[in-house]
Amino acid sequence: MTVDRPARTILQNALTDYMKGAIHAFAFEERYAACRNSPDKSVQMILELVWLLHDDVIDHSICVSAQGWELLRRVVAFLGTEWEITTLPSETLWPWPFRDEGEWRANEPLVQAFELPEYDPAVHGRPVYPWWNRIPSSIGFLILIAVVAAVFLVIVLL
Repeated sequence: MTVDRPARTILQNALTDYMKGAIHAFAFEERYAACRNSPDKSVQMILELVWLLHDDVIDHSICVSAQGWELLRRVVAFLGTEWEITTLPSETLWPWPFRDEGEWRANEPLVQAFELPEYDPAVHGRPVYPWWNRIPSSIGFLILIAVVAAVFLVIVLL
């Protein structure tokens, strides 16, 4: 069992800063990138999870569900321990990365020290992409044609 304390600390601090809104996606990725070669298997598993938290194209704040927020709180606490993850996140999300509820509750004070905000869907659950980026290109094209046609008609009729 290899516990890489420096990597866990870097990852824990980067994640808490991202959760607090102190940094956005690009800075988050830059900070946790230092942990990519860690021999700590738990750090590697958590890196796979946090990689899914951001987009490589848009620099955005955190965007998770309430359940995702609770999972990240447990991850922050786990990174303060000397334990190894014993299950895959796909097997169970609760109480992952801890083995059971008791282990999580015993270590919950580790996350409370970071003074993370309460989950707010308006802040922590905002979509990464603005609404106009979610319009299918064919519909967007039709909207553009309609606007151009309307402008043309206004010019011709005046």
